[in-house]
Amino acid sequence: MQNFYLYENKEIANLNLKVISKNNNYLIAKDLFFNKYLLKTKENLNLYQGFQVSGVLEKIESNYSQYYLSENVKFQILNLKINEWKSYDLRYFFFNYLSQKHVYKNYVIPIIFGYSAEDKNDLFKNLNDIGVIHLVVISGFHFSLIYLSIAKITKKIDNSKIIAFSLIFIYFLFVKKSPSVYRSILMIFFGFVFEKFQKFKKWNNNYLKIYLAFLFVILINKYYVLKLGFWFSFVVVIFIYLINDFLKSFILSDIWKKVITFFLIWIISQILIIIFNKNNSLLSMLSLIIMAPVIEVLIISSLILMPFKFLLNYLYLGFEEIVNLISKVSVLVKIEFIYQSEILWTLLLFLIFIFGKKVKYC
Repeated sequence: MQNFYLYENKEIANLNLKVISKNNNYLIAKDLFFNKYLLKTKENLNLYQGFQVSGVLEKIESNYSQYYLSENVKFQILNLKINEWKSYDLRYFFFNYLSQKHVYKNYVIPIIFGYSAEDKNDLFKNLNDIGVIHLVVISGFHFSLIYLSIAKITKKIDNSKIIAFSLIFIYFLFVKKSPSVYRSILMIFFGFVFEKFQKFKKWNNNYLKIYLAFLFVILINKYYVLKLGFWFSFVVVIFIYLINDFLKSFILSDIWKKVITFFLIWIISQILIIIFNKNNSLLSMLSLIIMAPVIEVLIISSLILMPFKFLLNYLYLGFEEIVNLISKVSVLVKIEFIYQSEILWTLLLFLIFIFGKKVKYC
């Protein structure tokens, strides 16, 4: 990977970039060496569109530097001049077509593929207020749901797991990348390899898979630890495994085990949400119980109904009405944590200790 620190505050000319994220005020693009750049522009460029840019390279120094650091974006290009050039990335043509329709641009692309909605939309604010925004942010929830659905549909077909993994990998190529996305696809990949090849079957253990996924995600970007999605993706999944192992020693029905697991995971999730988000809903558990199955249906239905715009309009209209109704009765409270970093690092050390013992005996 190229290191551009030596070129800070230097002019660059005709640098070939590709858009990987955008909103109304700026876009993030990467070059052939996977260096990422912030470009503050209102140019009408679409996702995965290729272009050439000239300007002045400058290291990012602002109140938002932590966010950009977590995205591994260390430089911005000022005084920029953009020249469009042809893009042969299939994702560009896909998103370029979808972005021409309101329901795709403001609902399908953000919820199913994880990219920011371009127009002002109260839906995501309301989802955040009722405490379920993490269910619609592209994550392991999406990947697990879609992968298991594909696996069930194709289970009677030869090489069904190869088909399921191939399709979920194609989906991975189209979504916005994040810690939870990388964690999900890596765990699915390791599970596929460990199960497919006989000599690896003894390693087919949840703790080992998430441990390997953790190492790879940190290698991809060590600053992901600054993102809430990182903590949700790993901490919550690890606790699910720990709780399930703990409950095995009790004689309980499957329903009670699911209820207890759901309640404990809700508590852990709320602790993380409170640490990162000052405003929190007192009815978040009730919202979660109601919205989890609704969002499951929404995700699968969106993929099935993707070619039918008029059906998607009704689907998202109904979804927005449900969210608006819950948000009207939601009560927000403000909680501030002074020692946010200390709490997070203590939690991480605890998990490393417990998790290390589990992996040791895999």
